[in-house]
Amino acid sequence: MDRHKNLTRVRAEMIQTAWDRGKTDTVKSLASEAIETLGKDAPGLISNWQEWLLKVSETEGDENEIIQRLEDLMNSDPTTDIYLKLKEMVPKDEWPPYLRDTLLPVLQTSYRGRSLMPEIFVQEKMWDKLLEYLKKNPDLNLLKRYESFIKETALDEIFELYVQLIRQKLKHNTGRRYYQEVCKTLNHVWQLGAKKEVEQLTKELRKLYSNRPAFLDEVDKLKF
Repeated sequence: MDRHKNLTRVRAEMIQTAWDRGKTDTVKSLASEAIETLGKDAPGLISNWQEWLLKVSETEGDENEIIQRLEDLMNSDPTTDIYLKLKEMVPKDEWPPYLRDTLLPVLQTSYRGRSLMPEIFVQEKMWDKLLEYLKKNPDLNLLKRYESFIKETALDEIFELYVQLIRQKLKHNTGRRYYQEVCKTLNHVWQLGAKKEVEQLTKELRKLYSNRPAFLDEVDKLKF
């Protein structure tokens, strides 16, 4: 097996066997070697090897090394579970600067990391940061998912984001499916409380897209 350990399936079996026999040094060696020699060719497997290193560190009880392993995982495969483990490991009085100066910059370096940030902002009750994130990453589904956390303090900003997204969707898309989505969003924002603003926007959109009968037909179905 040692001669064929560059085959990921073989290495995985070797690591599992070493773990089952309590040979943590062997696990550590095989996983570290895999990251160094095979990581470029199999980047999708790096987090698997890092998880083995984390298990060894947890077994050995080395808190600093556990934090380092968790940081490595946040680089390669960031998840809410890893974030929560990190928060549990870092001393409470050190957590705010650690989050600001270490963890969030790490997340900024990857798409998966950035997509995890709004969930962390919710967990940390960082409402200003959440609003800032939504402004920088305008997306209807994202906005609908997180609006409830900030609508009491930032309803005007939420409405402005919806208006921006509605205009973009109508500018770049045609077809009844898109018009139905726009009208559903208009109704949603109206129910949020921006009634006068939505009614005014709807009138404006009627004039702007008066040459789109399918859109006007969907607008006519709105209840407000």
